[in-house]
Amino acid sequence: MEFKIVTMNKRRRTAPPSPGPEDQREPPRHHCKFPVILTGLPATMKNPIAIRKYIDTNHPTAQVICTTTSRTGLTIIAAQDETSQKTLLKDWKPIEGRRPTARLPKQKMARPETNEGVIIGLHPDITEEDATEEMDKTNGFVIISFRRFYRKGTRIPTWKAAITFASNEDLQRALGKGVNIGYQHHRITDDIQKMHEEAIVKMEERHQLQLEALRLQHQATIEKIEETNCQLFHQMREDTIAQLHQLKGQITHFLGDVLTCLIPEKGDTPPSDYRKATVIKEKAWTHLGLDIDISRIKEELRKKSPRGQKTTSQ
Repeated sequence: MEFKIVTMNKRRRTAPPSPGPEDQREPPRHHCKFPVILTGLPATMKNPIAIRKYIDTNHPTAQVICTTTSRTGLTIIAAQDETSQKTLLKDWKPIEGRRPTARLPKQKMARPETNEGVIIGLHPDITEEDATEEMDKTNGFVIISFRRFYRKGTRIPTWKAAITFASNEDLQRALGKGVNIGYQHHRITDDIQKMHEEAIVKMEERHQLQLEALRLQHQATIEKIEETNCQLFHQMREDTIAQLHQLKGQITHFLGDVLTCLIPEKGDTPPSDYRKATVIKEKAWTHLGLDIDISRIKEELRKKSPRGQKTTSQ
C-alpha cells in the first residue's frame, strides 16, 4: 500500500498591490519666499476659508499660494511675489472689534563665534590673576579674559566665571576634559546662551508670580474698599434718617410753640406783625438754631396778610 502525503490547501490572502512610484509621491510643498505673518486675529478668523474670503474681499490683487499656522499659533500667509507681499502688509480693517496686524518674519541673527566658556564650581575667593595663572601653568591654556558672575543687584561673586580662550582648540580641549585649578577639577561649558535663556525663563516666572501676587492683592484691596463703602453707605443712611426724625421733631415743637404764642385767646386783640416776627425769630433760634432776619419775616408776613395780598393783586 502506498501512502501519499498531501498538504492542506490554505486560503490565500491576496494583499493589495503596492503603490507605484506615482502613488507614493507626497503633495507638492510650496517654498515660501514672500511670507507675511498675521497677529491679532479673532478666533473666527483662524479658519483658512475665512482668511481666504477676507483677502479676496479686501486685497483682491494679492496672489496667495497658501496659508498655514505655526506651532506658536501665528498665521503665516505665503504670497506669490513681492508685490502681493507688500499688498498684504498694508493696514487690515478691524474684524469683530480687533485690528489684525501684518508684519514680516523676524530675521534670526547669527550667533558670533567666540572662544568663550563658563567654568563651573570656581570658588568665589579665587581671583582673576590666580585663576588665569593656574590654568596657564597647570593646563597650558592661554586665557584672554576672565569675568566673574555676581548675584543680581549685588557685588557678591558666584561659583561661575566666564573665560575667553586664545584659540578654539584650547576651548574644545577644555570642554572635553575640563581644567584643574589647584587640586580640584572643574567642568567647562560653552552653552552660555542656554544659561542666559534659563535665567530669562526664571526671571519671567518670578515676574509672573509677582504679577499674580499684585493682582490678588489689588483684588483683595478692591473687595475691602467695596465692603467698606457699603458699610459706610448704610451707616450714613441710618444717620441721615435719624437726623431727619430729629429735625422733624424740632420743627413740630417749633410750630407748636409759635402757634401757642401767637393764637389770641377769645376777646384778645390779634398780635401785630412785629410781635409775630419777634416770636418766630426767638422760637427759630431756640428750637432750630436758626438766626433769621426779622425784616425778612415781617416782609413774608406782610405778603401773607389780606392787605398785602390785595396790594399785590392791584
